[in-house]
Amino acid sequence: MDYGSVLAKHAGQVNAQHVIQGSDIGIRHIVDVSPDVLRQLRTAHLEDIGEAPWVKKSIGKEHRFHLSHLSHLSDRSRRPHPARRLPISPIHTIAPSARTRAPAMLGPIHAGLVLALGLGVTAQSYIDRLSFGHQTGVSPSSFAIPGWSMLGQDYVPQLLSDKVILTPPYGANKKGSMWADGKNWLPSWQADLEFRVGATERGVGNLQLWYVGDSQTQGSTHTLYTVHQFDGLVLVIDTIGGVQKIRGFLNDGTIDYASHANVDGLAFGHCDYVYRNRPTSRLSVKSTPAGLSVTIDDQLCFSSDKIALPVGDHFGLTASSGDPPDSFEVFKFGAQVIASLENRLATVESLLREILRTQAAASAAAAAAPKADYSQHFAQLSEQLQKTHEGVTEHIPLRMREYVQAHTPRIGFILYSFMAFQTCCIGAWGWYKWRKSTMPKKYL
Repeated sequence: MDYGSVLAKHAGQVNAQHVIQGSDIGIRHIVDVSPDVLRQLRTAHLEDIGEAPWVKKSIGKEHRFHLSHLSHLSDRSRRPHPARRLPISPIHTIAPSARTRAPAMLGPIHAGLVLALGLGVTAQSYIDRLSFGHQTGVSPSSFAIPGWSMLGQDYVPQLLSDKVILTPPYGANKKGSMWADGKNWLPSWQADLEFRVGATERGVGNLQLWYVGDSQTQGSTHTLYTVHQFDGLVLVIDTIGGVQKIRGFLNDGTIDYASHANVDGLAFGHCDYVYRNRPTSRLSVKSTPAGLSVTIDDQLCFSSDKIALPVGDHFGLTASSGDPPDSFEVFKFGAQVIASLENRLATVESLLREILRTQAAASAAAAAAPKADYSQHFAQLSEQLQKTHEGVTEHIPLRMREYVQAHTPRIGFILYSFMAFQTCCIGAWGWYKWRKSTMPKKYL
């Protein structure tokens, strides 16, 4: 039986991670499952997708299962397993989707709090040992980045104050890479990559973001097309058929990508994105127990709820250029822990309980307050206001007259004195004329 076609047919119904086994590839149906994931699978009402029974094999401390039948899961207790590695099929493409699991009974207040608090995931501060470029400059040193190793082929990545040039704009067939020295032990994390690609319109090259656990891929300059049996995730930014794309690939160490006849067909998700000769681009990878999502410039590229990446793997960046070359510049890479959906729901519920408690206390205080009758007091205030109005309209004109009379300058005495002086002058002038006319005339 070709289990690849069977699993691909039921891919939309199986709420578990699986590897499609084609008869021409010969990949084993192996899934690493932890106890909590088993409980989730048991309650997911999975449909029977095969006739052969699945067999449990204990290897060390891990639980491995040949995934041929997932309709019934046992309730037997199992030892804890810290890592979850549930590879998804590298053959079919996951359509962009986003799932948010919330309690079945959420009222309007719940919904408002969910929207207000940004339910889902909340990013925290960057982890310094896994990040660079998130503080002032790329590195405090001019020669190396703390916690990271740089190497290249026919070229050494150039470290500048604000960026790292993985491949230069001159010369073809150059390779550069950067690998984090420490492992990622975060169960829920987000990795942000800020980069820029400068080239001619027909530039050739690719940029890979790795999250792998095998030592052969780690610390190398491999690209998607030269790597062999890597174990983990790789996101590739390149051009396929003249279309610039961002694609995702998974491997559990069973597929040799370097010798595979159709590597491009192994992508589990992709989106078109024009990345050449534009401002800085921001690629974000978010991994939680609920799944994996990839965004570019805050827009969803692709996602899947069937992927749970393990802890303890390494982050890495590799780039290669062709002829004419693509120049890949990296400005920042940051890994940060994110709070899970369950923690956010717990926070929302706690805030909701606090709001309800405060509302109940306010209602009780309002009910206990005495209901006084203020109508008589308002009537007295109205009467006093009316009396004040009447006093203003009746007494102010009289008071204004008295005020004007009391403060007007008194010029009556001066006026009468001036009139008496004029009268005296007129009388003296008349007496003089009369005296002159009555005096005897003198003759010579």
